[in-house]
Amino acid sequence: MKRCLLLLTILLCINPFPLSSRTEIRIILSQLAHQQSVEKESALLSFEMIRSHLINSQKVTILDDPGRRGPAMELSTQDAVLLGKRVKADYVITGTVAIIGSKRMINIRAINVIDEKDVLTETYHINDESLKEDHEKIARSIINLIQDLREITISEIKAYIEIGDWENAIQNIERYRKQKPGMDLGILNTYHQKAASNLARMRFDEAKKFLENGFFDKAKNSLNGAIKLQPMNNEYAMFGHVIDREYEKFIYKNETLLLNTARGLLDEGKLQSADDILGRLEKMGSKRPEILSLRVILKNEMEAESQFRSAKKYYSDKRYADARISINRAMKIKPTKTEYRDLLSRIDEKEKLEKENNIKKQKYVSYVNDLNAFNLFVEKKRAYHFENIAYVNSTYTYIDNKNFTTGGDYRGKYTMDGIEGSIFRHRKMPYIPEPHELVSLQLTGIGSFLISGLYKESKGNLNSKRSLDSLMVLNYEAGGSIGPSVNVLSYLLGAGLDISMGYMSIEERSEVLFGSKSREVRDHNYFKMGIGWGMWFSWMPGDRTQVFIRYRSLALGMWGTDSRRSSNANDIVSIGIGYRFF
Repeated sequence: MKRCLLLLTILLCINPFPLSSRTEIRIILSQLAHQQSVEKESALLSFEMIRSHLINSQKVTILDDPGRRGPAMELSTQDAVLLGKRVKADYVITGTVAIIGSKRMINIRAINVIDEKDVLTETYHINDESLKEDHEKIARSIINLIQDLREITISEIKAYIEIGDWENAIQNIERYRKQKPGMDLGILNTYHQKAASNLARMRFDEAKKFLENGFFDKAKNSLNGAIKLQPMNNEYAMFGHVIDREYEKFIYKNETLLLNTARGLLDEGKLQSADDILGRLEKMGSKRPEILSLRVILKNEMEAESQFRSAKKYYSDKRYADARISINRAMKIKPTKTEYRDLLSRIDEKEKLEKENNIKKQKYVSYVNDLNAFNLFVEKKRAYHFENIAYVNSTYTYIDNKNFTTGGDYRGKYTMDGIEGSIFRHRKMPYIPEPHELVSLQLTGIGSFLISGLYKESKGNLNSKRSLDSLMVLNYEAGGSIGPSVNVLSYLLGAGLDISMGYMSIEERSEVLFGSKSREVRDHNYFKMGIGWGMWFSWMPGDRTQVFIRYRSLALGMWGTDSRRSSNANDIVSIGIGYRFF
């Protein structure tokens, strides 16, 4: 605390009052009593600051308080008078420091020792941010009161005039006129005219300097002070117009800068900052039409952003229809904004996907709903065309080249497995009425392509030696069938003429394992064509599904490696499933 007091005392050594001659007014400043949660050091700090200001003013003489080192307490009027008479003081200053709520307050009382009366009772509010200035105001109030009470002399006024203290000269002239009305009018008028002329010029010079530095309010205040002192001076009045014009230029320039800033913020999408700038312009009282136009733009931009935020929320909630409505409203205001277009594109994609998913969902839901006994086994289905994949189990007869050339039995039967792809097509037979509403007669055409094969190994004896025989057959076949079908409920039964053609490759190998290094390999390639009959049976559990079994028996003609043509039987059994794509 001592360091704080020392620092404040050094800061206060700068004289805040104009220099003038020392007076003979003697005062005692009693220590301020601390009350209501105020620490003693805080009250002592206020006392020292006020005392320093009074001393630096050089307008009063501060006498030591004999009780200063005792407990701080507020003096009564009687005790103050006794103290003042004891040390020959003119005034005694006493008071208290208190905190009420969040405010610090200092209560000051000034007692006139000669009249034995309180001449000042005032409460001052102190802010921590302006501690020095507020205590200086208290000291000025005390000094102004004392100067108003003491008797002013012509010689004192003359002294102010001689040192050029025009402000104090005018103040003392006014006090002298109040204390001694009607006296010394001639000299007072002379002094007042001189002081007023010089002080007005000082205020006018201050106004010009303030204007050069852009302090328009201070320039106006200083000029008003000059005009008040010399109201008939045209130069001062004309300069007032200069200040007004410069101020208007400054305001216009400042408004233009703020407007450009608001436009830039709008372009950058910083809408709230742009709104704050326009609010500042409106509080300044600006009437420029650009503000209204920017307000309209800002309102539209904020509405667009609001709709954009709503659209994003709807989008995240999967409410795509509502999101589209909101984003369309935003794009109506700003159709070229990239963010808006991107969101609309995402909404389009989501709606398209959702539509497709709904179609699939409805399709599968309908399938599930159709899985009942009536639909599966009783309800009549319209026969469309179906694409089928079948597992084929076929019995083939092919040329055995060895037996054929030796005149032996060349026919051998082998079972080959393969994969078949087929298409069923159905047409209503013309001129033939349906025998019953649950039965229909139609013409069925079937196209198919078959790939099958066989690999076989066998062990045997050749010239009393063990050997290994192997056989590989590959078969490629394309064919078709046409004939009538009967559609009864969910079932289709038909028979017709089958035609087939294709290619068969047979490879036979015989390798001796013991005692011989011989190896024999024979390849047989045949082109084949056949005709026969076939039948089919299908079950249609749904409008788009088919389960079928198909049988064909063909008489084949084969041409290839052997010089003689051979006729063979070819039986094919196919079991598979199908699907209608359209």
